[in-house]
Amino acid sequence: LPHHLLDSRLKTRSRQHLKMANLEIEKIDKHAFPLLLDPDGFVAESTGSNFFIVKNGSAYTPFGRNCLRGISRGFIDEIYVTVERDITIFDVITSDEAFFTNTPYAIIPCTSVNGHPIGNGQVGPVTMQITQTWIDSVGCDFISQMRRWDKI
Repeated sequence: LPHHLLDSRLKTRSRQHLKMANLEIEKIDKHAFPLLLDPDGFVAESTGSNFFIVKNGSAYTPFGRNCLRGISRGFIDEIYVTVERDITIFDVITSDEAFFTNTPYAIIPCTSVNGHPIGNGQVGPVTMQITQTWIDSVGCDFISQMRRWDKI
């Protein structure tokens, strides 16, 4: 939602726009996360997740004016230098790597957008470095946990 309609720092009960985005993307790929655009056409966030791209070793995230300034988003800034900027879909497609952050999953690699691979289509080295730093910082290997749960 645009910041002039609802302050992005607020968590509200009305999440209809997020549900609609999830329903739309599930028609294309049930494992995908939608990228939500702000009123100016720039990437803002996903449904319940913040978004980052990496280009030439630098991490970028959308300005906080039209996205929830999540706790996980803030943590990334503590463990890796990030820059806020307007991000276009072209920026995402031509980035070296990309990832989402959110509370339940911590960090989730993004390897393609709209059918276009990001970088080489694999999890990138900066994403892996940030993930490992996160694991070391919190003392919980959530990647190993997910792999164990996946087998169950």
